[in-house]
Amino acid sequence: MKFLVKKSDFNRVLLSETSPEDVPVIFSNYWFYSHMDGYHKSEEVSEFKKKLIESIFISKSDDRDFVPLKYSILKSNGGLRHLGILHPASQNQMVDLYQTFEQRIINNTTASGFTI
Repeated sequence: MKFLVKKSDFNRVLLSETSPEDVPVIFSNYWFYSHMDGYHKSEEVSEFKKKLIESIFISKSDDRDFVPLKYSILKSNGGLRHLGILHPASQNQMVDLYQTFEQRIINNTTASGFTI
């Protein structure tokens, strides 16, 4: 599935920072992205939906703990590897981080040919 996003859309972090290779095959952030995108275009969102999104996904304070969704995968040697997916509120904080430090990130990643 091809999903087009604009470079000016900071919610794109919800799609790009959760790599499909790092999560269970049944997991996708597309739903979360589309609802957060609608939230920021508040004229398209009902008051109930806006309050629901705020109560679950928007952090009003920095001291709340957001527990990641934990899951395990089988390793090639038969053992287990334990992984986790960030809580949606933590992912939303990543959007704010990218928005706040956009220019610093760009400046620091263009400093050398060895930066990713």
